[in-house]
Amino acid sequence: FHTIENNYFGDFASGLGENGWETVRIGTSANSPSDSFTTVSRNLFERCDGEIEIISVKSGANLLEGNTFDSCQGMLTLRHGRGNTVEGNFFLGKGVPDSGGVRVIDSDHVVVNNYFSGLTGTNTRAAIVLANGLENSELNGYFAADRATVAF
Repeated sequence: FHTIENNYFGDFASGLGENGWETVRIGTSANSPSDSFTTVSRNLFERCDGEIEIISVKSGANLLEGNTFDSCQGMLTLRHGRGNTVEGNFFLGKGVPDSGGVRVIDSDHVVVNNYFSGLTGTNTRAAIVLANGLENSELNGYFAADRATVAF
């Protein structure tokens, strides 16, 4: 079990559209069918603009709770893996371009009691995105969001 707790992440410059500039990544596409049991809790992400995925979750059974995303161009992304929980986080866009919330890909995720304010992202960068996925997706591709719980 791993814990990332009570940290400050700030002023991550843009990766200019390149992949691999996320602030935190949990797992990889290759090991995404495995559970990581990582907790990311009570961290402040401020002006983290590396890429669309501020936190990229590529494993299952993780808990992301009580974090604040302030003026970030990007989202908390459940990219691969199943059964992750996103609870009690604050997404404060403050009008920053491309600021988003939570992007849900794959199955059995729970997204509850989060606060979204001042976000400007649309389409794949909206406050909440449930991905429709790709048919017969490869492991590193996009699986449809399925059996997700999204509630306040």
